[in-house]
Amino acid sequence: MKRSSRLDNLAGINRHFENQAGSSFADAQVQLQKQEHQLQLLINYRNEYNQQLTEKMKTTSSAFEIREFQQFIATIDAAISQQQEQVQKFVAELQNREQEWLQKRHEVKKLSRAAEVVRQREATIDQRAERKEEDELGAKVTS
Repeated sequence: MKRSSRLDNLAGINRHFENQAGSSFADAQVQLQKQEHQLQLLINYRNEYNQQLTEKMKTTSSAFEIREFQQFIATIDAAISQQQEQVQKFVAELQNREQEWLQKRHEVKKLSRAAEVVRQREATIDQRAERKEEDELGAKVTS
């Protein structure tokens, strides 16, 4: 087996790993989008309750009711903080998976380039060998 064929085989194997890393990267993007969507839902929910609290404060003088709303909003704020942490974890994971995918991609390109260079050298060597054979044959025919 020629050296270029062996390098092509290695590039093919690494291409498989690159595809897996790319798939993992895409999955991480989807998961991050889901987490960001969940965060946005919580923020919207809090905004709605803040608006309701403002309305209650205009119409209700019950301190108990207002305090319940404030406690509920504080609970939502805590959930938002936790979700923001989750989003940050998913951002970090996405960045890690992207780097892994880029590294695998670089390895494939490097091996493919090396195989091409070796293939060109092999072709040059083959052409020289053919020319030499032709020259030897031509020399035998003329002698």
